[in-house]
Amino acid sequence: LWAETWDRTVTAENLFEIQREVARAIAAALQTTLTEEENEELGRTPTTNTEAYQAILITRQLIRRNGFNALNRAEEYARKAIALDPDYIDAYVSLVVALTEGVYLGKYDAADIDGEAREALDKAFEIDPMYGRAWSSLGVVRSLLGEPGAEEAFEQALRLDPGNSDTMNVYANVLQRDGKPQQALPILQKARKLDPLSPAILFVLGRTLGALEDYEGALDAFARIREIDPSSPLGYGPAGGSYYAMGLIDQSVFWIRRGLEIDPEDYELAGWMVFLLDTLEDFTGAREWSDWLNDWVTNEPQPMAMQAHQHYLVGNFGIALQYANLALNLGLPDRWNSDGVFMRIKRDEALANGAPAAGIEVFRKHHPQLFGEQPLITQNNLLQAVDLALLLKLAGREQDTKRLLESAIEAYDRPWFTSGGTKNWLVPAKAEALAILGRDQEALDELRRIIDKGWRVYWRWETDLNPNFNGLHEHPEFQAMLEELEEDVRHQ
Repeated sequence: LWAETWDRTVTAENLFEIQREVARAIAAALQTTLTEEENEELGRTPTTNTEAYQAILITRQLIRRNGFNALNRAEEYARKAIALDPDYIDAYVSLVVALTEGVYLGKYDAADIDGEAREALDKAFEIDPMYGRAWSSLGVVRSLLGEPGAEEAFEQALRLDPGNSDTMNVYANVLQRDGKPQQALPILQKARKLDPLSPAILFVLGRTLGALEDYEGALDAFARIREIDPSSPLGYGPAGGSYYAMGLIDQSVFWIRRGLEIDPEDYELAGWMVFLLDTLEDFTGAREWSDWLNDWVTNEPQPMAMQAHQHYLVGNFGIALQYANLALNLGLPDRWNSDGVFMRIKRDEALANGAPAAGIEVFRKHHPQLFGEQPLITQNNLLQAVDLALLLKLAGREQDTKRLLESAIEAYDRPWFTSGGTKNWLVPAKAEALAILGRDQEALDELRRIIDKGWRVYWRWETDLNPNFNGLHEHPEFQAMLEELEEDVRHQ
């Protein structure tokens, strides 16, 4: 059919007519009957401006590629399409998608895109309140901003456009990020059947399989991305996350470095290099990456946390404290446990000063949800809850200590609460909580369990440098596990 139709001169008037003919011919060849909604969608002429349409095609490809550079350009093309045709609904939706992907990547905090994303969505719904892609984007925005109704928006999107693999993918991504990977997986499997060559779907599939602790499956998904599009960063850095969840830090360094070669503007990957080299106790290499970040990035939470952690490990506590104070005073958002690092440093400042009560007040200011009769424990405050509990214990507040740690352990034991490369730093929290409660053998057994499963990240920071284990530092079993970790990372 393309051969029969493409010899016509393609104009704004007949471009979408040609597309409709092709779609209907494909449906006929597959002996498929189009639904009323699909026929209506085919009847839509989204824009009469071919330049705007071309800009959105480019935007979509850049979003699929992902990465800092690609998403910057995607935003530019989407805004260009809006300027060319202010009534082009896909231009507004594509802009929202580029902005929300930027939040996932770390380019923005969710609050940074709130105004522009809502304005674009308002315009999209004004043009067509029953447009499935707009509802899907609304679901993502609601999820990122912590607002209710995200899943309902996705369900509405799928009612309006039941065969849309992009909607299935972003819905599954929200589910797996919300700790529901088992619900996300069948949606992803359906999306992949519809679009087997989509790097975006394979990326979310890899993250979901990782959350389900199927790391080999996750690595296969990331490898498939590299086969389909070797220029996409989605196949490189995320593979590093799977490897460090397995305890293979050397492999993780390799893939993070490859990711930086593909997307050198991704400063969070450079932050991961500092973090991983510190885990391997290659402090010279880590310092080189830290200095490089100093010349390039300011006031970004994840790189700052990794630099603070690096200074802490090599004995520069004063500099580490400066990073923590700056981040907390600026109110920087939590990014990949950045807040957990900064709050740990503030806790240790209070301990060094012999002032647990002052440290408790710092936690009260930044994490008031930990102080109620029923503390609210999330993946973003679990480590902070355990560190606060030590201060409460040293301040003589035994009941508050017990209540907080019991809540932390209960949250920890929920399915998938600490699984996957994106949450691997949470893994030692239960062992620390048990140690603070004085349940020494349980703490040792738990520490043994996680080491055997591959936990290595933050290992020095969380063991012999961690006052949460003060009661166990001289215990032979604890010392034996520490020596095992040292030997393993030295070998790597």
